Amino acid sequence: MISTTDLTSYTTYALDVQQAIDEEGRSLIELYADRTVKVETEILVLAIKYLAADAYYSKVKFVFAIILTGSHIIGNCE
Repeated sequence: MISTTDLTSYTTYALDVQQAIDEEGRSLIELYADRTVKVETEILVLAIKYLAADAYYSKVKFVFAIILTGSHIIGNCE
């Protein structure tokens, strides 16, 4: 699920939900990165520049895909 949080009203709104389906030769992190990049247009229209993600997403393939869209990622590296 990709969601946005309104810090003024302390409310979170879902932007996109999609079941990850395995594709031959592709890792889940690649599928997640592709989905996030597809939703990035909507995210940029909302003037959102920062994406907060769980430590699982702090992988090179995901982080680079987000950086290439012009957004910034906030995550946790273990």
